[in-house]
Amino acid sequence: MTRMLFNEKGFTLVETIAVIVMSSILILTAALGIGLFFKKYQELNAYVDLQADMAEFLNVLKYGHHIGSRSSDIEFLGVTSAKELKLINMTTIPGISKGIEIKPPISDLYPNDFVRYYLHDGYIKMDYRNRGTDSPSPTILFPEKGKKDKVIIEDFLISDANANDAIFTYKPEEKLCIINVDFKAKIKISQNQYKSVHYKTVMAMKNMARPSPVP
Repeated sequence: MTRMLFNEKGFTLVETIAVIVMSSILILTAALGIGLFFKKYQELNAYVDLQADMAEFLNVLKYGHHIGSRSSDIEFLGVTSAKELKLINMTTIPGISKGIEIKPPISDLYPNDFVRYYLHDGYIKMDYRNRGTDSPSPTILFPEKGKKDKVIIEDFLISDANANDAIFTYKPEEKLCIINVDFKAKIKISQNQYKSVHYKTVMAMKNMARPSPVP
């Protein structure tokens, strides 16, 4: 009878433990790498969202937020469609404000109508009087209420872009018609770390009377 001999030598205890330790290290390293990736992704996503939200608000300031309850009454009143602009909520710096009041084009029919965009209590808000009726309460435009604990407005400053005839020569009695907007905010991306976004832009009324160039 022929007997077949097999090599029955297996792993020793030391080899088994070594394999387990090495596998644990690899798994831990991979987990840390994945955790770091998701942390950086969340930070980047928060920063991009802040940029998008700020740009969206600037678009509202320029072109207007819808007001009016009935579809036939809805209007979008912003800087470009204004008949008149007025700085409000002035700072201690001359000529610099934290808000603007806009007179709508139909103000001949409703001379006391207005739309205001302004910084108050950590939010940029809007209120208005439309066709003689006041808004029931201010509308929060930036940041959203759910983001107030993460987003901090550092600056919302508005000024006359043509102060001292910087762009063109004002005509006598010509009113404010073009503004600088300096908008800065930061978002919390970790326990003690914030990332800031800073926009500077110029906005002008569409129907402003442009003076003749200076010879």
